Amino acid sequence: MNEGAVRVVAKDVDGINSTDVVGAWAFARELTFDGVNLTDNEGATQGPITGESILAVGEHLNLSATIHHSASGVPYDGGVRLRWFGSVGPVRWDGGSSVIVQNGVLDTGIPAPVNGGRLMLARIEVWDPQDTVILHQIDLDPMDVDKSRPYLVAKSNDDAWSRYHLDEVVVGINIEEDTAWNGPLNVTCQVTSTERTWPEVSKTVVPSGSFEGLTLFTAQFNFSNVGDPADLDPQASLACWASGRDDAGRPLEGATDLTASDPWFVATLTEVGPDLEVGKVTLTGSVDSEGANVLVAAPVIARTEAIDRPFVVEITLETEDGETIVVRREVNGLGADESELIRGNFNVPKGAWTLHVQVDTLGAISELDEEDNTWTYDAETSGSGASAWIAGTGGLAVLAVAVVLLRRRTPSAEAMEAVLPQQTPTSPKPKPKGPPGADRRVAGGPKVPPRTPAKTVVDLASAEAALASLTPAQPATESAADVPEVGAVAKDHTELPGGGDYDYTAEATVYHGEGLGRWQLRDDGSFERIA
Repeated sequence: MNEGAVRVVAKDVDGINSTDVVGAWAFARELTFDGVNLTDNEGATQGPITGESILAVGEHLNLSATIHHSASGVPYDGGVRLRWFGSVGPVRWDGGSSVIVQNGVLDTGIPAPVNGGRLMLARIEVWDPQDTVILHQIDLDPMDVDKSRPYLVAKSNDDAWSRYHLDEVVVGINIEEDTAWNGPLNVTCQVTSTERTWPEVSKTVVPSGSFEGLTLFTAQFNFSNVGDPADLDPQASLACWASGRDDAGRPLEGATDLTASDPWFVATLTEVGPDLEVGKVTLTGSVDSEGANVLVAAPVIARTEAIDRPFVVEITLETEDGETIVVRREVNGLGADESELIRGNFNVPKGAWTLHVQVDTLGAISELDEEDNTWTYDAETSGSGASAWIAGTGGLAVLAVAVVLLRRRTPSAEAMEAVLPQQTPTSPKPKPKGPPGADRRVAGGPKVPPRTPAKTVVDLASAEAALASLTPAQPATESAADVPEVGAVAKDHTELPGGGDYDYTAEATVYHGEGLGRWQLRDDGSFERIA
């Protein structure tokens, strides 16, 4: 064949005429491949094929390209031959097919290997229709082939949780995966009982590790705000199931359908749990006297089991004007059958009032019995008690003035006797009074008989005139030598040095005075000098 030669022959009745043309054509076998793409277009995981790809057995690789004649640029129409080969472990991956290209478009599928493992030394080749010339070839990077679907390992239904400890439910998930799972897993759990069902709670988690062919996940749930454990029926359970796909796009499967109606596992919810309660509350002071300062002591007890999370205890005073907080304290857990004493003090208001003690105010602890978390005390002050208290206090003050006057008496002050009331001989210097209501036992403290202050009618104008005529004298004080050192203990308030005052706080009751030091009330009713 003479490349480029063309002979044109014309034949009619008169004869034959021919013409030869040189260079009229050229023969070219080369084809140009543009836009070659090898992709995974099947399953949940799709995209270009790279060394990071994971193929799934049963899927196809899609090969697409545009083919033109290299010399003329005209789109190719005709057939091509495909060949592929490689190896997955000891098993060969090879095959071939014939494909028709129309208007220059090549679009065909290549089956993935039928064995799972690592695909190595893989290549795809495009030949001419006669299998004589390779037109194009693609070398594949090593990649994984996934043969099996991921399997959710069954969990024992013998597991049990307390329905009162659902604030921190940790669910461990193990999945058998022969290739890789790096994506998320959706885990859903739901609390159900005979008559009541809580809403579903879902978590999306990523793998926490792998061990002996298992991919490990951990999901943590908090059902404390989903429902009230006390409302559940005796027969209650926690059901969980999961869904997701491995890196090859294969869906998770298990021994069940992994749905709410056919869950992965079901755990029994027991009725064993904690129980907080308010113990015997004591009020120390004149609760029926307006203005009197009252010390309240409320023990909080943890029954049946320890409380390992903090909770809040509040003591509030409710009056016609509203509610005020006497003390608010956070307790950082309690041991089983242990108690914590919450102290506070308040001034008795006028009129009707109610004292409330509330344990676990914020509802942080789910308990067996919530009804024993409160204590209430109702009272009403008419005002007469307060007047009597004020009058009594005033009488003591006047009496004290009278005693001072007598102690300061001089021979020229005999006229004082005419204006002062007749009194019995003064007694030795009295010990300080205890805190308000010291006649009541405080946390085991000693009991002191009530003392009725003497009431004396005094002509204050005459007393002041007599006092002004006297020479001022230094008041008698407790000698520093008579005050015990720091660390000393007075068995009750009667042994405290005189002349001091009491301070009441939520933390402690303290007795103090100039030169007397600071004495703190202890649980047994004694006082210890702390400064």
